[in-house]
Amino acid sequence: MISCQNFRAIGFALLAFAAPAAAETVVSMDVYRAVDEVRVLEGEPVTVEVLQPAHSAIPGDKLTYQIEVQNQGQTASSDISLNLPVSSHVTFLEGSVQSTIEVQETFSVDQGTHFAQLDDLFVGENEERRPATPSDITHLRMVIPELASGETATVSYSITLN
Repeated sequence: MISCQNFRAIGFALLAFAAPAAAETVVSMDVYRAVDEVRVLEGEPVTVEVLQPAHSAIPGDKLTYQIEVQNQGQTASSDISLNLPVSSHVTFLEGSVQSTIEVQETFSVDQGTHFAQLDDLFVGENEERRPATPSDITHLRMVIPELASGETATVSYSITLN
């Protein structure tokens, strides 16, 4: 079992770069665990996935990282880049990025040196070369093209603890 304090240590450092108002762009991150909950809808029991604050996790648990970006400046911020290292102790869940605003996502399989769409990335050399898979991802980059003054954006992505 891993305690909540260790989730960020597992490999989720957050870097944000914004122009022109970097000092006025505030970024925060919370970690949630996906839990199945039974609810009654129209008299029928239905299982839905809900997010609860993650205080601990075990291998196989799905965790969702929710990042809030606030522009507290007087002008719009552009090209806000969220660079997120992905630990070898987790697997990124492909298709899990969600956002309240337009976001461009790219991935790295070489410790953040090169970023591209997952379909365009390869690992290994020569006869060992193969298309990259979600378990090969070492970094996730999400870019918010523009965030208006006073605007808040929420982006999230999920991983499975190996």
